[in-house]
Amino acid sequence: MSYLFVGCILILAFLTIMSDNINKLRRDIYRLNSNIEKITEHLGIPDENKDKMLEELNSLISEGNQVKAIKRYREYTGASLLDAKQYIDNLLQSENLK
Repeated sequence: MSYLFVGCILILAFLTIMSDNINKLRRDIYRLNSNIEKITEHLGIPDENKDKMLEELNSLISEGNQVKAIKRYREYTGASLLDAKQYIDNLLQSENLK
């Protein structure tokens, strides 16, 4: 019985550590993608994927699907929920200013 308890504790600890590592990797990937985006903008290299993404996001926003737009932005970029919401809110504001 005690072996089962110890085994469960070890598995739980392992899963916690792995989850933390996965979250760190996601943040690193998001940061690297942000840096690549800044570099390509600075060099004037067009990004067709970003144009397609913006077109889809603007379409979702104009249809009133902000939640779906946030989800799609997170899928495209790997951004956190907070970053995605702020990005979509900024897009929504820029659409309202036009």
